Amino acid sequence: MQDGKDKNSETKKYNDKEERGLKVESRQASADKEGLSSKADGRQKTDVAAEKSNAAGNAPTETGKKYSYSFESVSDADSADGSDARARGAAADGTKRGGKNGGAAAKAKKRSDGSVKFVAWTLVALAAIIVLIIILSNTGTSKGIIKGAKDYRYGESNSVNLNLEDYRYRKGDTVVWKMDGKEVQKKDASDKSAFVFNTASASVGSHSIKAELNGKEIAEFSMTVNKPLLKIKANDTSAVYGEEIPAPTYTVNGLVDGDTAESLGLVGLAQTQVKTGDAAGEYEIGFREFVCQKYDVEIETGTIRVLPREVTFDATERLVKEYDGTDTVLLKDIPLNGSVNGDVLKMDATARFSDKNAGEKKSVTLENVSIKGGNAENYTLGKVALSGDITPKTVVLKDLVANDKMFDGTTNVTFAQVGMPDGVAEKDSVAVGEITAAFTAAKPGKDIKVEIYNVTLVGSDSKNYRVEVDCEVSADIIGSETNASVTRKTEKLSGSKIDEERRQEIA
Repeated sequence: MQDGKDKNSETKKYNDKEERGLKVESRQASADKEGLSSKADGRQKTDVAAEKSNAAGNAPTETGKKYSYSFESVSDADSADGSDARARGAAADGTKRGGKNGGAAAKAKKRSDGSVKFVAWTLVALAAIIVLIIILSNTGTSKGIIKGAKDYRYGESNSVNLNLEDYRYRKGDTVVWKMDGKEVQKKDASDKSAFVFNTASASVGSHSIKAELNGKEIAEFSMTVNKPLLKIKANDTSAVYGEEIPAPTYTVNGLVDGDTAESLGLVGLAQTQVKTGDAAGEYEIGFREFVCQKYDVEIETGTIRVLPREVTFDATERLVKEYDGTDTVLLKDIPLNGSVNGDVLKMDATARFSDKNAGEKKSVTLENVSIKGGNAENYTLGKVALSGDITPKTVVLKDLVANDKMFDGTTNVTFAQVGMPDGVAEKDSVAVGEITAAFTAAKPGKDIKVEIYNVTLVGSDSKNYRVEVDCEVSADIIGSETNASVTRKTEKLSGSKIDEERRQEIA
């Protein structure tokens, strides 16, 4: 009973822990080995006894000793058989005990093996799923998209592109393009150009484009190729009034397949109505009617401009004006040179100086030019380099009045009134600053003429003027030569002051 409890205890422990279960298995194997060893020994003893017995039975039994030996031999055989039985019984008993312990270990091992197998099969299933996903993603099961122009003209460069989301190349993948059911391109998917198809070679009309990956259709695209566009544009040109009008020209763009303007009969298309001698202005360049089945035709007209003819005038002499407080002067009926067809032309204009002040060689520009005469609208004034002078303006003193004076033996004169110069421009600042003048005689007398030698003007604008005296100026010199000499003599001799009465008398 105690042995049974121990065995149950061990079995429980081995069931709780895999390591102990393995120990039980090891012990069971050892027990099995011992049982087999005992059984083998028993069988060996039995076989020996049997041989002895056979030898004893076949040998002659003449004496009791020999018989006794034979009997003992038989007894040994029986003993061997008994030992063999005992060994088998012990082995069986050991096997029975080991079977109980080994059963628990086997169950633990079975559970452990089951867990390992479950994990292994789970990993295998996951790997299979991953492989399946990769295979499905690489076989192009998802639809692709073809992008490109759905409408373009024949002869234009055009390509369509195949887009595949999350595509991963596998060796041997092939992309095939088909147009209207016919294979037009086949390339290995490792080549990026395999996903691009140049449709420039497509003929005029509607087309169906399909893309295949490894023989399976993954995208479809429809497009329309229109007629090539032929652009014919007249070239703008010009001519000067009176010159010959050039023949109109034009350019042709959009020719395909080696076509030329000559092969299409597009020579001499442009035409215009303007002719030499027509007035200055703009004239249209158009085209005659023509037919071109292969192309859609776009026409752009042009323009011939008849430009006004340039004329000039004689500008060798400087333009001269008198200062008037402005920087302009009007030009009237200036003859013009360079006209054609017998046209006689004149010009009116405004000449503008670089500033308003008096001076020489000032630059001059022309404004408000007006050309007069036959066909004047066909002419324009060319560039002319002009210069001019502004001369000072002459102003006049008319109210100059000299003072009478006592005879002093000199011709010195002073003025009682000067007045303002006549002719000064409005808002200009000008006045008389100094006058150089003298009596024509120093002797006493009435209305002795005063000679004006120079008048100096002052003010911010005085340099723009010169002055003239336009009046007779005279004054009296009072006294006598005798009195003057007595006075001088008295002053010279006495060297003293003359009393007041004497001064009055002399005066």
